[in-house]
Amino acid sequence: MRKIGLLVIALFSLGANGQEFTVFYKEVRKANYHSLRSSEWEAEHNGGKEISDLIKDKAKTHEKELLMYEYTSILRVDSYKSIHYPLNEIVNDTINNSIEYGENGHTFISREVSQKSYTVTYMDLDSRTKVSTDRYSGKDYLISEKLEELDWKITNEKKTIGRYTCRKAIFVHLHDDSDLYANDHEHIDIIEVWFTEDIKSSHGPLGYWGLPGLILEIKAGSNYILFDKIVYDLGDFKIKPPMQGKKISREGFKNLPILEFMEN
Repeated sequence: MRKIGLLVIALFSLGANGQEFTVFYKEVRKANYHSLRSSEWEAEHNGGKEISDLIKDKAKTHEKELLMYEYTSILRVDSYKSIHYPLNEIVNDTINNSIEYGENGHTFISREVSQKSYTVTYMDLDSRTKVSTDRYSGKDYLISEKLEELDWKITNEKKTIGRYTCRKAIFVHLHDDSDLYANDHEHIDIIEVWFTEDIKSSHGPLGYWGLPGLILEIKAGSNYILFDKIVYDLGDFKIKPPMQGKKISREGFKNLPILEFMEN
């Protein structure tokens, strides 16, 4: 695979130098949904089963509203460098419900929160480095690491996206045993992408790279990234690594959930 990666970069050295463009994508993501409310036991104990069932029903309705979210992201490419980020700020959604019960008009608060994550990813294919910001529990973290070579399997499937002829490629991501929170405790993620050789660039959104053409579409679990449009210009934009967030290693970021659990 290393030889293939080196070959891809060598081929693009002939046509990628001086290549500047901006790609817009539509993203659909699954939020980290939480029902932050008093225990169901407390609801049933104080308000009775009817109140408890009412809260559960409302939570199910809100989950459908808050579980998935959409936004526009941008990939800016300048030769070997690229950065992918959301177009606008992404904020969490919260719904509070006040339910009165009992003869004295007691109030029970039900709160549903949709925590929305996003990633800013900078790549330099020449130096094989990646710098990204990731969010956990409302805090931003900055992760610097070597660019991982991805073992793509290019299939014979083809389709047209916009005016571009695309081919399908698959990457199987095997998690190590320490990644306890990967894909709901499963150890395999299957990433499906569609790329076009009509645009000679080995870049893609979310740090995916290494194919003989620009990545236009990604499906990863419940998350989708769909090509919208491309503009062959960066304007005055300068591609630089992100700097916002607390510095942390990739392994340290993976361990944040278990550390938070142990502290609580």
